[in-house]
Amino acid sequence: MMDRSDGGAVDTRQTVRNSAWAGAFLVSVFFLGMCALSWGKWADIFVDFGNELYLAWRLTEGDQLYRDIAYRHGPLPHYVNAIWFHVFGVSIRTLALANLLLFAGISALVFRLVHRARGVVAATVAGMVLVGIFGFGQYVSIANYNYVTPYQHAQTHALLLTLVMISALGGASQGRVVARFVTSGVCLGLVFLTKIELFVPAAVTAAVGLGVLLRAGRATTRHLAGFVAAVIAPFVLAFAALSSAMPAGTALIGALGNWSQLGDGGAVLADAFYVAGAGLDDVVANTLRMIVAALGVAAFAGACVTLDRLVSARRAAVAAAAAFVAFTALASGVLFDWGGVARGLPVLCAFAATSWCLACLRRGGDGPALERELPLALFAVYGVVLLAKILLAARIEQYGFVLAMPATLALCVALVADLPARFSAGGGEISRAMAIGAIAAALFFFVSVSSSFYARKTLAVGTGADTVMAWPRRARPLATALEVLDAQLPSSASLLVMPEGVSLNYWLRRVNPTPYTLFLPAELAAFGGEQRMLEAIRRAPPDFVVLVNRPGDEFGLGPFGSDPRFGRELLRYVEGAYRRIAKFGAEPFREVLPGVVVMQRERLEPGTP
Repeated sequence: MMDRSDGGAVDTRQTVRNSAWAGAFLVSVFFLGMCALSWGKWADIFVDFGNELYLAWRLTEGDQLYRDIAYRHGPLPHYVNAIWFHVFGVSIRTLALANLLLFAGISALVFRLVHRARGVVAATVAGMVLVGIFGFGQYVSIANYNYVTPYQHAQTHALLLTLVMISALGGASQGRVVARFVTSGVCLGLVFLTKIELFVPAAVTAAVGLGVLLRAGRATTRHLAGFVAAVIAPFVLAFAALSSAMPAGTALIGALGNWSQLGDGGAVLADAFYVAGAGLDDVVANTLRMIVAALGVAAFAGACVTLDRLVSARRAAVAAAAAFVAFTALASGVLFDWGGVARGLPVLCAFAATSWCLACLRRGGDGPALERELPLALFAVYGVVLLAKILLAARIEQYGFVLAMPATLALCVALVADLPARFSAGGGEISRAMAIGAIAAALFFFVSVSSSFYARKTLAVGTGADTVMAWPRRARPLATALEVLDAQLPSSASLLVMPEGVSLNYWLRRVNPTPYTLFLPAELAAFGGEQRMLEAIRRAPPDFVVLVNRPGDEFGLGPFGSDPRFGRELLRYVEGAYRRIAKFGAEPFREVLPGVVVMQRERLEPGTP
């Protein structure tokens, strides 16, 4: 028979399981609610995501990256998307549903990781923040900074693979199982096939994890050898696959992705877009903002602890009141700059990562404890290094939807779980309640902002499974052009869009006869300059060219066609070799409002087909 103590243990485990399911259910319902709120409104109609659609479609038609289509990052994401299209049909809906499935996997991995380390309350809070603030958010006029239609699938694919890697390394702490090390190595090797700025954070995270496991006696040189071999294998396989369809030199450059452009690091540092994005345009002021934001969060944490220690009676009632006050005071965003809080993430997450890694080293001899703690510590390490691209301008919006997500969740976990457990009085319920109230206020604020953007998206662009809901003021010229071109362009006509807007090619299912799909400064520099692109266009001139108004202020270069680093010769060639046949909206590159001009090839140049 089972004695009473065993029965109590069984009841406790059952209670924990039930509470975990309740938390997971709450996050799942919120996931579905945010999905319904934002349905069909995730993508931007011509910036970024259209390139993701076009490349995946062309791969299903037999084209190859690097051989037929110029691309400066790793091959993995687009070939994965092409598989989705092959299996389920070419459509925006196919890709959105696939990405929803991948995001559900990311959410499940995060929930499990936090739950094992800090319990169901912290896991539920982390899950809600992930879904509500990052998963479906829109905080700037350009969409795509979400997990359903990301501006580049490298971001979300690399994140998912890194989370699987972290989980595998955590499992390796329970025993010397080579399969765990091989799994984590394969994941890291696949991340290599995305982008350098995503591989480096994952590699640093893996190095820290392996170091902890070695120190704890949970890894040997045999395990490290298996890990390294597994890291190399995806690159070798990718190179072999690409080599079967193109010259070995081209395949090597493709498999290396933007690693092959490391020699141009100085050009990146001189690019106004990247300099401002990282906060390097004003190092002193941005560093001060980061410190002030971190001190602000620390002050809030101190207030939570102080109140917790001062209150000795009616703690449950005080906790409820504190949560309510924190929520009502902060939810509107008027009294508090929620966007500014993210500035302090590098400092705050670095503190959490250091604390949790030291705890793992202290618990190295305790396998179960290390298995619980190590993934959370590695998640925080990943969050710190991932912020490098936006270090002095950390933010939730734009690139922050992936780059700031792990650090934000680590901060939430520290406030909800670690702060009450380590520094507060009693059970820390007052500190926990205040933290949850503040996080709920942030969640309310960010969801409200996203909802306001979604409410304005009333214009349907595209048809059927390729429909995107967009803001009429911004989208109408392109939507009108799409309708006219769909009705009037011959089915065999080729089309080139400048400087960005290959989504038109995708919607119309018209081929761009050149290797180039983007004519932005970064692409012009990466692919050998304007003259090289111009030569390719002259060799295979498109039947039609569409000019889409694309502001260039973010690049510090003015509008397209005004600077040799941003298409001056390209625009001159188009204006000389093509005649204008239609204009919709404002005049591209001369007015601020959205506008589209359609041009038809007028004459053949000597020597061209």
